[in-house]
Amino acid sequence: MLRTERDDLSLFASGATFETSGRVLTIERVRRHHGNLIVLFEGFSDRDGAEQLRGLELAVSRERVRLDVDEWWANDLVGCRVVDRSGMELGAIVAVEDGVAHARIVVESPSGRVEVPFVDDLVPEVDASTRVVVVDLPDGWWGDVG
Repeated sequence: MLRTERDDLSLFASGATFETSGRVLTIERVRRHHGNLIVLFEGFSDRDGAEQLRGLELAVSRERVRLDVDEWWANDLVGCRVVDRSGMELGAIVAVEDGVAHARIVVESPSGRVEVPFVDDLVPEVDASTRVVVVDLPDGWWGDVG
């Protein structure tokens, strides 16, 4: 399974900290509202304070997030070699894109860019140590490869 930084809602607990634009923000309170999280940061208790934070990206160190054995950070797959089950080189991952039902890996292949849904049936193996992703795709998916 792919993980993105926005997947772990436990990161948004009271007292959690985020680094952004050279400062540290601490969560005072958090609540859900229509499927979104509303976060109150310490020192930003009114609308004017909140407006100062508009558009900022929040960052948290990867060490704070524990991945399961069969999970990978989406960004870590970029640059991995892509091979078929026989070991034939198909290309390299150049991007990972969110999708409605699942993520897709974007592979630069000899015949151009190919998008592959990141599901177990089509991407049965990921070896992070060797940076190789194995795909098992229907005939004709890649066009003229090789």
